[in-house]
Amino acid sequence: MIRRGVADPERMGLHGFSNGGGVVGYLVTQTNRFRCAVWVSGVYPDWILPTLMKTDATTYLFEGGANVWEDPETYVKLSAVYHLKNVTTPMLLAVGDDDGYFFLGGIELYNSLRSLKKDVTLLRYAGQGHGFSGAALKDFTARELAYFDAYLKAGTSAR
Repeated sequence: MIRRGVADPERMGLHGFSNGGGVVGYLVTQTNRFRCAVWVSGVYPDWILPTLMKTDATTYLFEGGANVWEDPETYVKLSAVYHLKNVTTPMLLAVGDDDGYFFLGGIELYNSLRSLKKDVTLLRYAGQGHGFSGAALKDFTARELAYFDAYLKAGTSAR
């Protein structure tokens, strides 16, 4: 897209919801290409947590893969939370309080980024699950658009 002249390499941002949020969380640990990133109800930033929260000791990260005791390195490698020291991209996180493991992952990601003194903001919506509705959706949409404007509009230098 950059080579085609469609995307401005100085004004690129990320947005990901659920699995896409997990990708965003991991991607910002691998590159500083993006001016900002929005992570919404993202899949686990720590793949060990949901695995160990189940009582079935044979739970696998991927079908046919090793469990966490046989291959902990794979779980760590694929878990964004263990690579957050590399993050330079400002992040906006949004979670619903009723979103189970996704909520816990959002809090884990937020607290970890704050501990590392990274630029992070958390939006937490009471009574919301995996995705937002009503007033929460309206509020989130306005905040997300303002966030992208602050980092991506021509002439801005939020970073």
